[in-house]
Amino acid sequence: MASIDSSASAPLHPVIHPIWVRLTHWINAFAMLVMIGSGWEIYNASPLFGFTFPGSVTLGGWLAGALLWHFAAMWLLMINGLVYLTLGLATGRFRKKLLPITPVGVISDTKAALTGKLSHEDLTKYNYVQKLLYAGIIVVGVLIVLSGLAIWKPVQLQYLTALFGGYDVARYVHFFCMAAIVAFLVVHVALAVLVPNLRGCERALACGVDEINVVMSASASHNRANLRMSPEQSVAQIESIVRAVGGRAAVNVSLSTAFGCPFEGDIPVTRVVEYVDRFVDIGLTRVSLCDTTGMANPVRVRQLFDTVLARWPAIIFTAHFHNTRGMGLANALAAHQAGVERFDASLGGLGGCPYAPGATGNVCTEDLVHMFHAMGIVTGVDLDKLIEVSVMLPELVGHEVPSQVAKAGPWTRRYPVPGGSA
Repeated sequence: MASIDSSASAPLHPVIHPIWVRLTHWINAFAMLVMIGSGWEIYNASPLFGFTFPGSVTLGGWLAGALLWHFAAMWLLMINGLVYLTLGLATGRFRKKLLPITPVGVISDTKAALTGKLSHEDLTKYNYVQKLLYAGIIVVGVLIVLSGLAIWKPVQLQYLTALFGGYDVARYVHFFCMAAIVAFLVVHVALAVLVPNLRGCERALACGVDEINVVMSASASHNRANLRMSPEQSVAQIESIVRAVGGRAAVNVSLSTAFGCPFEGDIPVTRVVEYVDRFVDIGLTRVSLCDTTGMANPVRVRQLFDTVLARWPAIIFTAHFHNTRGMGLANALAAHQAGVERFDASLGGLGGCPYAPGATGNVCTEDLVHMFHAMGIVTGVDLDKLIEVSVMLPELVGHEVPSQVAKAGPWTRRYPVPGGSA
């Protein structure tokens, strides 16, 4: 595959978070995780409700050990939190990043996140959900430290304990604040899943990649199962990623289940053509048509690629086949005869799809290269080196792999005649 030198045209990347924010965030995250694990062990010693936490997820081993971890993490959170708050206020970051927070904005961005439409076209700005979460977790962090001190020293800090309504109430406040931190972490991760992964795109570009691959399914059912999005949401996400890349690298879209879906059955050629047409309108010039579920056959493959190559001769099409039903190589040959010159494959045939019942890995790279070489087709790939690596895979992955060439060797291998006779 030809490389694209995008370094000359790549704009400078904006600083999303200064170093002090990154350091204090990670330290706070570590302290919170330690407090959660040790807090669950402390809770188990004197439960507030009718349940306890499994010992496998607690920290400290017993009450005294958990208390040591909990207080150490609390002091770390308090000291690091003071540094974070001081710098946030002194630099004006809190005012610029967290304000304003409006109910309308929070509701709108929450709906957008839950429907997969919340984007981060400007990674230097927080959306309203993030603003509310970050402002809220700062308040929760303060309450955790204060309630923890009230529980730890109820006599020496009796005024603080009284402020919380007594020792027992302070315990409930501490518990619910810890629960809020757990909820914050869960929502934080969920937002990363629901928002198009433009951060990952930016990081890939920073590494100097020459191509970024994005995925969606031609089948609505498979797309929801695999990506938790409707096809329309996926197309919108792809469009936002293309805009973010801005020509700094090539973008390839892989259209899964282009030849059939285990939930919906046959995927009409017309539907695939409609999606390719939309990709072209977005500005994409590279498209992979994927037999994710191993439902393709050579006749259908030839029909589909003949159709798209005739309609879009300038688009670079890639064929992606799984060998689920033993037709991977035959399908690859049909695609090549239609004019395809790019193929996805995996060494040793590793891979699969959790939402394609019975699916195996992609066509083996070494088997595919071997077939083309045997036919006199130049691939530019060193088959001997592929086989050398492939024979190491069973030991690495702990099971046999379906590579045939790795077992039998290339067709050019010769053996001595049995018994030494000619």
